[in-house]
Amino acid sequence: MWELALANFRGRPARSALSVGSIALGVGLILLFAGLASGEIRERAERDQRVKAEILVYPSEGATFGVLGLPLSLPVSYEASLRQIEGVREVTPVGYFVEEGVGGTGFRAIEGIDFASYARLSDLRIIAGRAMVAEDEALADLSHMRAHRLALGDRISVGGRSFRLVGIYSPEMGARVKVPLRAVQKLRGAPERCSFFLIKCVNPEAEQEVAERLNRRFPELRVVFTGELPRLYRQSIPALDVFLSVLVGVASLIAGLSVFVAMYAAVTERTHEIGVLRSLGAHRRWIVKMIMQEALGMGLVGAVAGILLSSFVGKLLMRATTLSFRLEWRWILMAALTGIGSGLAGAFFPALQAARMDPVVALSKTR
Repeated sequence: MWELALANFRGRPARSALSVGSIALGVGLILLFAGLASGEIRERAERDQRVKAEILVYPSEGATFGVLGLPLSLPVSYEASLRQIEGVREVTPVGYFVEEGVGGTGFRAIEGIDFASYARLSDLRIIAGRAMVAEDEALADLSHMRAHRLALGDRISVGGRSFRLVGIYSPEMGARVKVPLRAVQKLRGAPERCSFFLIKCVNPEAEQEVAERLNRRFPELRVVFTGELPRLYRQSIPALDVFLSVLVGVASLIAGLSVFVAMYAAVTERTHEIGVLRSLGAHRRWIVKMIMQEALGMGLVGAVAGILLSSFVGKLLMRATTLSFRLEWRWILMAALTGIGSGLAGAFFPALQAARMDPVVALSKTR
């Protein structure tokens, strides 16, 4: 039966290509948006985990920690009290906000840091240039410098204010661009405030005990482990899952309608052929199976093409921009099932129509 399906593909290449292309487009769009969202969230979480802090604390009321930023609402004066907690080795305040990416592509996280305490906590080091001294100076990692073709001494815009790049830091962690905390406080109109504190424990394996002490001493703060950051980042974009669900629905509709039109036209054109098959003893169930098998073939080819298309476009975007793209198996599986399922759904009615043909009437039709 597969030979017959392949013969029909070759006999109607334009219509088959249109159906396969529609399925590939739907699958590719799902995976492209899902891959970009997952890539950005995963990359941000991994960079934060490289800071080597075990615990992060921020206000428990009126703020949601996430990839979209956090207001500067936590008094910096908490630092002295946090350092007194048993098991705490180092504490550093961070001012964190997100702005539009360079050239209007994506977004860019900015961190305001106290360089001395941040470097002690994270083992950050300057590999070119020097550390920040003035409020209008900034640091960037090597990837950011290369992606935007920047050099030491260049001016960059942060929060609408001009900063001069004075150093390149390593390892790459946290936000790619770092400026003095006091500069972020002025930009956001929040003197003596920060977004959160990063805490490094004396014994990383005792982070649970330290977290419990922090919760008892500071009930007004939320204490989270840096290992929880991927989940927190995803929760910070509640509309993401809704958007992807809508995208899956739209892609399914487009692919299903395309296959329906193609298969309906194919059944109409093959009336005489179907009549011959019925007169030779082909059962209705066999006819349905033949049509559905064609749709399954188009769905499989379209799904594979969509996966390859999304991977290719995602890699191009990563090379041309600072966006991160990462495909997860659950999205690949969902997108593939969506493409195949929409193809089968679109072919089901034409298959039933073909199976219900009267052999005598069908044979009376001319090709």
